[in-house]
Amino acid sequence: METSVDHLSLLAAAVRAFIESTSELSELLETVVRQVGQPLGAYCGVALLSDDGRQLRPVASWATDQTLAKLLHDRMVELGRDLGPSSLFTRVLYRPQSWMLSSDEMLALEPAVPPGARELISRLELHSVLHAPLRAQGRPVGLLSLVRYGKQAVPFGPEDVALAESLADHAAMAIQSSKLIAAERAARGAAELELARRRRAETALRKTEELLEAAPDAMVIVDAKGRIQLANGQAERLFGYRRDELLGQPVELLVPDRFRAAHPAHRSSYSADPRIRPMGNGLDLRAVRKDGTEFSAEISLSPMHDERGMLVTAAIRDVTDRKQLERKMLEASRLKSEFLANMSHELRTPLNAIIGFSELMHKGKAGPLSAPQTEYLGDVLASARHLLQLINDVLDLAKVESGKMEFRPEPTDLARVVNEIRDVLRGLFAAKRLTVEARIEVGSAVIDPARFKQILYNYLSNAIKFTGEHGRITIRIVPEGPHAFRLDVEDTGIGISPDAFGRLFVEFQQLDASSGKRYQGTGLGLALTRRIAEAHGGRVEVKSTPGLGSTFSAILPLQTAPESADGG
Repeated sequence: METSVDHLSLLAAAVRAFIESTSELSELLETVVRQVGQPLGAYCGVALLSDDGRQLRPVASWATDQTLAKLLHDRMVELGRDLGPSSLFTRVLYRPQSWMLSSDEMLALEPAVPPGARELISRLELHSVLHAPLRAQGRPVGLLSLVRYGKQAVPFGPEDVALAESLADHAAMAIQSSKLIAAERAARGAAELELARRRRAETALRKTEELLEAAPDAMVIVDAKGRIQLANGQAERLFGYRRDELLGQPVELLVPDRFRAAHPAHRSSYSADPRIRPMGNGLDLRAVRKDGTEFSAEISLSPMHDERGMLVTAAIRDVTDRKQLERKMLEASRLKSEFLANMSHELRTPLNAIIGFSELMHKGKAGPLSAPQTEYLGDVLASARHLLQLINDVLDLAKVESGKMEFRPEPTDLARVVNEIRDVLRGLFAAKRLTVEARIEVGSAVIDPARFKQILYNYLSNAIKFTGEHGRITIRIVPEGPHAFRLDVEDTGIGISPDAFGRLFVEFQQLDASSGKRYQGTGLGLALTRRIAEAHGGRVEVKSTPGLGSTFSAILPLQTAPESADGG
């Protein structure tokens, strides 16, 4: 009767541990095996079946002799790795009740007991083993094992079997409860994570909406399927739709009918290379309002990402007024160019006559002249020629602007052109005692030789004007990559301040624009040089240091394509 009471007390303590404990399952089972094994004077262990039913893994064990506990634990690990059909543990797990074996009975289990287990049974003087399967909802989930050992050990009795089975039932309940609690915790954790994610998304959405509302342009956010997800108040006002009429609609709703079929392909192209950029750069984009009216639009695209994937933000601006102004400005520029061209022709005709008659008179062809008359007539002739050069520059500039200047690319000996211009300007070089050097590393190029002469003449005239006596001018023609060459005209003149660079190469702009300016000129030479270089597909550059000199450059293609050289 005393044994029964002890067993009942033991069972009650274990049950309380199962029910009252809030610790993790592994900690709970460690407590139970200690509370059961210690009063019974036996090794006590619990092993759990893997989800696939192929392995039995020990999770808790206790014995008075810790060395023995470890040996038995390791043995159960080894034996539980592969639960084959003939395995001892497989036979125990699927029995309807517990299985109690003596050492002799264990040794008689051929071939269920491996040779290593036989040696262990003999060496540790195992007396008897009691295995009780753990079942949840009729299915095995693990095993409770009790082992008595040593010479003084006594066999397990019926009360021990009943206790083991009761403990196994409660352990199975605890395991099942633990799994339910773990699942509940996981579900609660997932729900909390989802709630936190939604709150973050709502916060981000709210901030996005606030930013959209503060934007000066119409803002529309579109998802990967082309559906409008957000639109600001400016979009409502620009397109004439209420916000609820826009949300969820395809963005093609805002595209004119004639462009809608092709628009999805443009969206796909952007999705393949998403980056901040203007839409349809260089094109006249059109958008349509709710009432069917169209307008010229400027659209900037920007990708963004959230839990829905990639979204595209489109900033849309009505540029109808600006486009109309641009067209008016282009038309005004065209009319100006035509006017300048016509006026230049009208002025050049009588001026050529004046120059011609002045030359005849200056040479005495119309009769002898006094010395003062010859001097005055020379001044008239020089002024007329200067005016003719100015008119020619204006005419050339007007032709370039209107696309009517003719370019005739041909193979050109660059060194010969340099020598010709040096000969033309030889008198100006000599008057200021300037040293002129040339370094030609590119022999020839397919360009318009007349226009190249203009560029070189303008650069050299500019260098002569701003270089003092005994100065130096260097002409260089060198390669600029595989397909271009560089013309440099370097002087040792007065130089240019960096803040004045913006006025160079601009029509009628002069750095010395005062009424008493020291250096005369119209401000057309460099502007025309830039236009000619660009019409060839090239560009101009300048480097300068005040007081030390300047270098003016033109980078031109080695071969000017006829279609790009007509100025159109």
